[in-house]
Amino acid sequence: MVKSEKNKIDTPTYSFTTAGEFLGYLIEARNKNKPATTEEEDIHLLANQKLFDILNFELEEDSNSLYIFLRKFFARCKEKEGMFDQLINVWAPYIFSFFFLTESNKLHLRQTLLVLPALAPDFGKIFLETLKELDEVTQKLLLFQIKLDFESDYSEIRYYWLSKAIKEWELMRFQNIQDYSKLTLLGSCEECESFYPFQLDIFKFLELRNLFKAKHAQKSDELETIDPKIDCLKCDKKNSLRILRSWLDTLLWTDDEGKRKEKTAKSQEQS
Repeated sequence: MVKSEKNKIDTPTYSFTTAGEFLGYLIEARNKNKPATTEEEDIHLLANQKLFDILNFELEEDSNSLYIFLRKFFARCKEKEGMFDQLINVWAPYIFSFFFLTESNKLHLRQTLLVLPALAPDFGKIFLETLKELDEVTQKLLLFQIKLDFESDYSEIRYYWLSKAIKEWELMRFQNIQDYSKLTLLGSCEECESFYPFQLDIFKFLELRNLFKAKHAQKSDELETIDPKIDCLKCDKKNSLRILRSWLDTLLWTDDEGKRKEKTAKSQEQS
């Protein structure tokens, strides 16, 4: 409150919240118009630095393994010219989640973080380097959380010829649930037509391409997943074992369902 100049009533003062400041800097940092003057360039650089500072401040409020990783990851991106700027551009739709953290938002932060290597090879390199340089305890905790995120429930795959393989996957996952260094996955071989569970080193898994990749179907506007592949562990055929990705199918189904509802609502409005 400040004293009013025209009367004796105190006048309330207003200021931006941290989230409001962050949003303003984010808009400026993502301005795609090339700075035309030195002043505009300075404003852009200041917005970029403020985003970095606010993110670090927010991340320091919590000492969980994800936040420790993100602090180090952001710092490494900042060290490389243009990388933090590029990171802000591609991650902006999700990075604002830091101010509204729910379990769902944390999951999306982890998942979108793992998409970054597919967007730019340099992100993948920095991501893995940062992950491997974490102290032993932090690394174990974060890898274990990633393991839980990816060891999804395959029960949604309702095909009778897969029931035995899914049961074997459940048993294998249970027996190895405490091993943070390996993922228990389900594969389908295009050569020998085998369906079976298997384990894969978590770092080798994170280096795979197409973890979250999808494409538009030819005869519809829905998305089709592109499964990552490795060598079959049964017939040894190179690059023939499709890793079934239930962790992404759920997200795609949710998005498509939302689009269908939106289309239905528009058609009802038009009628």
